[in-house]
Amino acid sequence: MFSRKVLSIAVAALGLTVSAHAAPKRYLVQFKSEATFQAMSQRLSSVTPFNAVEGSEVRLFGSNAAVKETLPNIKMIVVESEDAMTIESLRAHPAIGLVEEEYFHPAPEPIATRGASLAAVGIRAKKKAMDVPWGITAVKAPQAWKVTRGTSARVLVLDTGADQSHPALAGRIEAVRNFTGGAATDVSDQVGHGSHVSGTILANGAAGGLVGVAPEARELVGKVCTEQGCSSIAIAQGLDWAVSQHVDVVNMSLGGPFMSQGEATAVQNAENS
Repeated sequence: MFSRKVLSIAVAALGLTVSAHAAPKRYLVQFKSEATFQAMSQRLSSVTPFNAVEGSEVRLFGSNAAVKETLPNIKMIVVESEDAMTIESLRAHPAIGLVEEEYFHPAPEPIATRGASLAAVGIRAKKKAMDVPWGITAVKAPQAWKVTRGTSARVLVLDTGADQSHPALAGRIEAVRNFTGGAATDVSDQVGHGSHVSGTILANGAAGGLVGVAPEARELVGKVCTEQGCSSIAIAQGLDWAVSQHVDVVNMSLGGPFMSQGEATAVQNAENS
């Protein structure tokens, strides 16, 4: 069994150590220079075998802040710590530009209860012909369909998940990832909002229902919201995944009083990529 004594490793300049201490709060961390981030990432890779030791964690700059994940595409890391003084010391570190505590945007308004799959994506099978909603007409999607209906476009929806069994979405979803905890492939939609958004984007008029903006596009689903809200770190993780998947569009129909500096940085870095 692994004892609770601290394992120390001499990692030049970046001061990474390995400890058995757990931490409850999560933070997004950005370095002032990309060179420092890349050096840190390489150092983390060099100590990966220590993570296989039960209870061990990689620590940042010798502090008690545990490095939980590296987000290489948006050049940020996720750390955990229960010590406010440690976090303040990291904020003052000359190599660090941002340390931002995880927070939650308000959860999207529920669209339908789970199981009400037809309502969940705004599909109504009232007639055999496709029903084009007013919003689709307002953005002049029918005119755009003369050029393309979204064929080959890959859209990542970061939201509350999606009802993959819905006929309008079945066979249209290319990949899924859950960033809210639990099974990585569990993107079940308890709120209905993500399913509704998915239908707005790519519903194809199945069963005589509504049609979306890009009815021939394909979707990737990133679950970043639950009934409790949308995690700023989950959103950053979703944006990092977006870059690695080389998607064409990221849709985030999420609301809140403001966008944090960490989220703004994640969005900009994703855009730059």
